Amino acid sequence: MKAKNSTDVRKNWSETIDSAVRSHPEFIKRNRDLLTLINTSHLEKLLTKYNIYVEIEYVDNAVYIAKIPIFDIFVKADTISEVSDLSVSRMIEFCNKYYENLDINVNLPDRADLLPYVLKVIIAIINEDDIKDMLIIKN
Repeated sequence: MKAKNSTDVRKNWSETIDSAVRSHPEFIKRNRDLLTLINTSHLEKLLTKYNIYVEIEYVDNAVYIAKIPIFDIFVKADTISEVSDLSVSRMIEFCNKYYENLDINVNLPDRADLLPYVLKVIIAIINEDDIKDMLIIKN
């Protein structure tokens, strides 16, 4: 297997896209850079083992606290519905900011490992999936 040259890919752009979408990822080389063009459903399969856990506690018969440890997110609210909505909102906000600064975040020792989780959330947002469905609740 050899990476395709970027000049050839430009000349056959539609064919390359069709191949990546319907068949297999395409590896493309431009100068020293190597990139991968991959179907989102294939990427989702690669990300299936990256589960996002949410821990929800009811504290002192007064307030719900939700933690999303992988993103170091903590929220509190009066109802379980509110704490759920708030934690999803904060997670989306975190993932969008991470993605906007991806070139920095993937090179930080404490943030590099978050990339697959962030991609999983970003794909769900783009697909307009219900983000709550992807979370695994731990009590």
